[in-house]
Amino acid sequence: MTSNQTDLADEYLHEVELRLSGLPLLQRRELLAALKEHIAEAREHASSEGELVEVLERLGSPEEVAAAAYQEAGTQADARTPASSAQRTGRVARHEIVVMVVGGVVALLVLVSVLLLIQGRSTGHSVPARPAPSATR
Repeated sequence: MTSNQTDLADEYLHEVELRLSGLPLLQRRELLAALKEHIAEAREHASSEGELVEVLERLGSPEEVAAAAYQEAGTQADARTPASSAQRTGRVARHEIVVMVVGGVVALLVLVSVLLLIQGRSTGHSVPARPAPSATR
């Protein structure tokens, strides 16, 4: 078994586990243990990564495995990867917009400052020094 086979199998199991979050813990553990055992047996006989991929394909995609588990449990759940709240609602949080706007303004100011500095150096103009304030009033 190569490290690529291990990575591939571990990623597959992780994806299945993510999609099973709505199942009771015991059912989740039993299903994952059965999948791990099946994959371990397949790894022993797989001489290449391609053979392991075939085994995983026969098991079904993580979405299909999770959907079957939910159906067997008699529950309905979304077997896709859990989405963030912004993805679920389709909205961007207000603080994210503020950060983007402020970041854009700062980037623009930096760009203008650099361009003015370059322009001043290329034309030979320099900013005159301020006279020192007088000590007498």
